Amino acid sequence: RTVVPPIRTFSLIEYPDKHLLISTSNGLMEYVEGKGSADIKTDIDFSSMRIFDMKTDDDLLILATNGNGIYILKDKKLYQHLSVTNGLSDNNCKKMCTSGDTIYVSTDNGLNILVKQNHLWNISEIITVKNGLLSNTVNDAAISDGKIYLATEKGLSIINQSTLSRDKFVGRVYVTEIITDSLHSVADTG
Repeated sequence: RTVVPPIRTFSLIEYPDKHLLISTSNGLMEYVEGKGSADIKTDIDFSSMRIFDMKTDDDLLILATNGNGIYILKDKKLYQHLSVTNGLSDNNCKKMCTSGDTIYVSTDNGLNILVKQNHLWNISEIITVKNGLLSNTVNDAAISDGKIYLATEKGLSIINQSTLSRDKFVGRVYVTEIITDSLHSVADTG
């Protein structure tokens, strides 16, 4: 039995070569069986952030943080950062579920769907109560048989993957008339 110094931990992942990467209250730590643990230094200071989930994508490390969005690292350096400033629905990211070139990110403001395009992760869609969720507070997600199962604070929501639209309508919209109460007004065509 090996004992690691007692410290609060939030998530862990095997990364790379059977090393364990551990998110702690002091930042990121690497644990190697038989050699012990050591802090990992990156160009981002994670010592005051809580990393609730970690995934890998080839040579990328994807970190879901509580309050700072998603950090994507390559060789311990920042590769990409997703937050509310560039489209993420919430910076409080909880869990991530991966399926091919898609990542489903559970947040306090819905499920964010990220797709990989040209080696970068982009937000393709955000699923909320407007799409039928019981609550916008999504705690976890799982995929099975073409369905996305979402653990929300008000119960389990189930969405068919096939109903998610990847392409948004980008054409022009013309308002031709506006109806309010009983007044019918035609828009000026000039």
